[in-house]
Amino acid sequence: MNKFKEFRQARGYTQGQIAEMLKTTQQSVARWESSQAEPSLAALRDLAIIYNTSVDDLLGKSPLSNSVRTNSYFAMDGGDEHFWGHLGILLPGEKYSSWYPITFQAAKQVDAAIQRAGTAEPWIAVSTLNNRMLLINVPQVQRIYMLDDNADQVADDWELGWDSYQGHSLEVYRALAEWAMGFSEEDEQVSSETFRKALAHLIDEEGLTEDLVIERVVDTHIHFTSGQVRRCSPNERHLLEALYEVDTPSGQLVFNLSESDNGLTTYIPLNAVRLINMPLYQLVDAMKTEHEEYGRLLAKEDAEALLKKSGAGTVQKKRGRPRKG
Repeated sequence: MNKFKEFRQARGYTQGQIAEMLKTTQQSVARWESSQAEPSLAALRDLAIIYNTSVDDLLGKSPLSNSVRTNSYFAMDGGDEHFWGHLGILLPGEKYSSWYPITFQAAKQVDAAIQRAGTAEPWIAVSTLNNRMLLINVPQVQRIYMLDDNADQVADDWELGWDSYQGHSLEVYRALAEWAMGFSEEDEQVSSETFRKALAHLIDEEGLTEDLVIERVVDTHIHFTSGQVRRCSPNERHLLEALYEVDTPSGQLVFNLSESDNGLTTYIPLNAVRLINMPLYQLVDAMKTEHEEYGRLLAKEDAEALLKKSGAGTVQKKRGRPRKG
């Protein structure tokens, strides 16, 4: 069930105010909230930007969390998936830490995971509010900071990137990726004129180019224990498998981080890596694809079971008929 009404009320907007921002009618907003009609993708993207969340969270279908994630300070549903502060990671040989905005829930999970990390399970996984999923080999990093937003900044180590304070909605990163890779649509059903103008303003304000967006939004960054850093674009399914290996270790020795279209299989030993920095939107897409495939498999199995049951019943019924004569 969608979360349109919950988001609007949590942010203190009226249906009329949302309608005005989206250049639609109050009646349309009311029909969306009561599930009598569905907004276009363009309207969904606009709503996600207004509420600092993702389209998946608006629709109540996020594969990342049962609670609604938001880049804002407020908790949407009484949960902990709201902006809390920053995770800082200092790698050996680096002068400054890299800082990532995270939710309160992520902060608690990181703290617990670090306490558990050991020789047998040295890896932890952290999703951030600026489109990154971090796979961290804890013994191989120099320092990990957990900084509440209410606390003082770390002296001489507080260099934030273009989106490192609270991040953006995942829809912004998706749109940036589409723009950088030449998939940008002018269709008003995909993105509104307001959304496109806001995106163009962000690109101009931050001095973003196609190459920079591919580097910062689309690519995966692998930090090796040797100090080398490799940028690549692994198949989304392989990224998801790497995440599963960190979340539920099977004992495998390598990550398969092969790309989709170059015909080259790439295996990377786990113990050769300090950090894997992945694009979160790609993992979300892979999770949704996996859920859809699993749903189709279950539906097929149910249909086959029903056919078998119906067939068995028919045979039994035929066997029970009295013979003529």
